[in-house]
Amino acid sequence: MVAVAMSVGELDVLESGSVIGGYEEPIEFVLDDGDGALTVRFVFKDDDTCADGQVEPARERRTDKFIAALINFNNPLGTSAKEPLEVGVYDDRVLYFKYFIFGTKGGSKLVHYTWLLGESVEE
Repeated sequence: MVAVAMSVGELDVLESGSVIGGYEEPIEFVLDDGDGALTVRFVFKDDDTCADGQVEPARERRTDKFIAALINFNNPLGTSAKEPLEVGVYDDRVLYFKYFIFGTKGGSKLVHYTWLLGESVEE
C-alpha cells in the first residue's frame, strides 16, 4: 500500500469523501482521535428569511459536539464556502470542515467534504 499525504494550502487533509443526506435529516460525523470522540452534526433546513448557503452553528458550544443548520443549500449547481468551517479540535490541532453541496429545495443533498487539520492547539 502506498502512503499519501495531502494538503490544501497550509492545511493537512485528514479525510475526504461524499455523503447523500435528505431534507431535514441530520448528517453526523463522529471523529475519534483516541482522546475522546467529537460529534459533528449538520441538518439541512429551508428558511425564506435567511440567505442562501448560510451556516448557523448551535448557540451552545461544547468541546465534544458541534451542531449546525445548513440553511437554503438548494442550488443544483452547488454551494460552497470560501473559507473552511472551524468545528473543533482533533489530535491537538484545529479541525476544519470544507464542503461543496449540491441540492434542490426539499430534496436530497449531495455533500462532498474534506476534513482539514490546521495549527496546533496549545493547552
